[in-house]
Amino acid sequence: MPPPPPPNPADEASLREVAEALRARQSSLAREEVALKEERDRLERENIALAHEMRRQRYEEASRFLGSGTRSIGGGGGGLAAIQPLPAPFPAHATWTASQPAMLNGRYLLLSLIGKGEFSEVWHAVDLKENREVACKLHQLSNLWKEERKASYVKHAIREVNIHKRLRHANVVAHLDVFEIDADSFCTILELCKGPDLEHVLRAGPLPERVAKSVVRQVMSALRYVSAPPRRIIHYDLKPANVLFDEAGTAKISDFGLSKEMDGDVAPTANGIVSVPGTSSLSTFAASAMPSRIELTSVGVGTYWYLPPECFPGTGELAAGTAPPQISSKVDVWSAGVLTYQALFGERPFAHGQSQETILREGSIAAEARKGVQFPPKSGHINEHAKEFIRRCLSYHQEDRPDVATAADDPWLRA
Repeated sequence: MPPPPPPNPADEASLREVAEALRARQSSLAREEVALKEERDRLERENIALAHEMRRQRYEEASRFLGSGTRSIGGGGGGLAAIQPLPAPFPAHATWTASQPAMLNGRYLLLSLIGKGEFSEVWHAVDLKENREVACKLHQLSNLWKEERKASYVKHAIREVNIHKRLRHANVVAHLDVFEIDADSFCTILELCKGPDLEHVLRAGPLPERVAKSVVRQVMSALRYVSAPPRRIIHYDLKPANVLFDEAGTAKISDFGLSKEMDGDVAPTANGIVSVPGTSSLSTFAASAMPSRIELTSVGVGTYWYLPPECFPGTGELAAGTAPPQISSKVDVWSAGVLTYQALFGERPFAHGQSQETILREGSIAAEARKGVQFPPKSGHINEHAKEFIRRCLSYHQEDRPDVATAADDPWLRA
């Protein structure tokens, strides 16, 4: 058998050229694939934004406040802020037709609808008295409700107002005014934040660590303020949708509708002794005697992905039929941990993709949290201090979780 002919150098060179061309084409296709994915993601975001804007316009056109011309409504003097409690139903102050937009309380001119909930609308408005832009949140009680339900709604609304109106902090949306409109409506005036909320920002993907840290640092600053004496408030509904941004990019927490006030209206004195205001004689006791937890009576409310295991009786260590759980401001620390994880990794650490009903039925939060927080495989680019902060915030037992002040001073946030 004759030996094979020697390789032709020209053929080898030709094969190398073909292989080189194929590698170049493969690299080009990979770049095109990345570009197409980015374009697809951009179009999906635009589609979501367009659907949101179309829905907003439909709601605006259907609003009882939209039309032509202006008419002043609401404002019976004093306002809701001065009424504790507010009689139910609200006293009627004016009526209007759907073809007329509103000048609320003689000073707030509505411009455009920002958003709509089940029982409320939020409008971009101008305060003509103070010459500033504001957000008007219009609460509308359904005329199908029984008087008991209306009274309950009003009671909770007054509670939210009384909590929110005394908060003054750079990272808390300011409460500016409140007044009645008619027998079934009232309005709260809030600081207008023109930027998007954090939920909207995260739809585009995780944040760079330095940006996430800045947002979380501001959120923790707000939580430190609201949880400290004499306020001692648990927000209880901290989530990306309730973190708003103003035009300067400052993060501000909003929506105190589910907030809890810790028992005991107390304030510390110079040596860590707590005085009880409103007593006829001097009453003091050690600061450690301040109630550190309260009974959770509103079981089942809230956004479950952001609530810790102790908020789910009948799951985890809480047996069904036992006394209501005891909670503290460490609920907000847990929520901040979930928010931080989501900002850095683009998903929630527990029960991601599950519905609220599934979480409650299967006890997903407690079951997954008991195993400890797990980080995505490709998370090496995230600083270990950030991961440690998340681990501490998401400690299963609230006894092991830092309090708000300690979490706000975490090394990762200080660096």
